[in-house]
Amino acid sequence: MGHAITTVPTFAKTGGIKMSKSRLESFSDDLFSIIITIMVLQLTIPATKDWSAIFNSQWLSALFAYTVSFVLITSFWVSHQNIVANLDTITPSILWANSVFLFLTSLVPIFTAWFGQFPDSSAAAIAYGTDYTLSILALYFVAGATVNKINDPKQRERLHHVNRGRLTLVGFGAATTALGAIWPPIAGIAVFTISSVWIARTIVISKRRR
Repeated sequence: MGHAITTVPTFAKTGGIKMSKSRLESFSDDLFSIIITIMVLQLTIPATKDWSAIFNSQWLSALFAYTVSFVLITSFWVSHQNIVANLDTITPSILWANSVFLFLTSLVPIFTAWFGQFPDSSAAAIAYGTDYTLSILALYFVAGATVNKINDPKQRERLHHVNRGRLTLVGFGAATTALGAIWPPIAGIAVFTISSVWIARTIVISKRRR
């Protein structure tokens, strides 16, 4: 019976790691897919055959939480794709920053379910908003570690500009999370608004570059 051979990333002389960019993309994309799958499976099937099973506050709040988080994960995925697309060399700092980002993102289904079940809970709102804010901060560090490895000065400056915008989102996320202690729904509304605007902004920038 043969022994399984495990490929371990090795460090290159340039300070990077001998790992294809596609491996990093595949691992991250798979996790994004799993997260969305978990979230949709957390939605309960309507209890009866009547419309009242859907049009009730509890089911609608769960659907709202799922919708917000779906947009959130989509915005993270789009941002992550734009960051990795410009990646030439994989460094240890990029791998660790990416791992922290994915860890925080993987917690989204838990806080989505909690916030969806208790939309008037300040604890659930603060936890949801905190995870979102920390995820953006982690993505900021992923982009920062990547930008420093880009040789094209114009491309590097463009990504620096985009990444600075994430710090604004971190500040806004922290502020709205704090407001969640007073009015819990603000956390979901803020996350949905920020994520939607960021996706729209990314689309506009992409069209301008064509």
